[in-house]
Amino acid sequence: WSGRGGQGKVSVQNSKRVGFWTRFFDKVFGYTPNITSNEKKVHTELVKKTRKNNVRERIDVSPEFRSHILRALNSVEGEIKLATFSNYFQLYLVGNGYKKQSLKEFARSFGIPKKRSCVDIIEDYFPEDIAYRREGDTIVYISMKNREVFESLANEEE
Repeated sequence: WSGRGGQGKVSVQNSKRVGFWTRFFDKVFGYTPNITSNEKKVHTELVKKTRKNNVRERIDVSPEFRSHILRALNSVEGEIKLATFSNYFQLYLVGNGYKKQSLKEFARSFGIPKKRSCVDIIEDYFPEDIAYRREGDTIVYISMKNREVFESLANEEE
């Protein structure tokens, strides 16, 4: 009670930050603190801001970007793992006279941000062309939705 300097004052720290063990036991025993309406308002504003920031902006890219990826995938029969396709795409680019780069590096060269995953790129730029499915947390398979059918013209000499 005498405290520092004998003033007789008790100071209480009122910290907004809750410690790890307090949060842990609150979770274990199902305790939920009372939240005032002002705190609810601040929380909903934070949620709105984070949702706004998570919206991906679609960048206009050259048609060359789409055509190379679609041609490479069209030459593959059925489904293929996305990681395997990225390796195949590197060989496709080298075979067509471009420098060897992965699918993400190729997308970055057209201005697509580095933080976009390959699945994000498929969702944003190929929603009608490429289908994908997840197997577990890390494995993704891709395939063409509508295969183009090329008719070869018969040679006149045949």
